[in-house]
Amino acid sequence: ATFEAEECLAWDEQTGECLEMFSLGTIVVDLTLTGTGRIERWHGTSSGGTAGSYQYSSHGIGTSRSADVSGTVTLNGASLTAGATSAYGWMFTSRNGYVGVWHD
Repeated sequence: ATFEAEECLAWDEQTGECLEMFSLGTIVVDLTLTGTGRIERWHGTSSGGTAGSYQYSSHGIGTSRSADVSGTVTLNGASLTAGATSAYGWMFTSRNGYVGVWHD
C-alpha cells in the first residue's frame, strides 16, 4: 500500500476542521504476514451509559491469529523498520455493531 502521510497543524476550535495541513511525505508498506499458531475465536458484548443522558450497546465477533512479518515500511524512501529488534504481526477478521442513544 502507498499513501500520503499528513499532519494537521491548525484547526478550527468550534468545528474541528483542519485549517492548515502539512505533508509528511509518502509511506510505502510492503509487508508479508504468515499466520502461525492457533486461531483464536472471540465474541464480546458491552453496554452502559448514564440514564437519561446516554446509553450504548455493542456486540462483536471475530477470529485472530499471530503472524510472522517480513518486508519493509518506508517514508520518503527511508526505512521505518530497519534496525528493529523485533517484529510482531496479527491477522484478524471481525464484525461489530454499535448503537448509541443520546437524550437532550
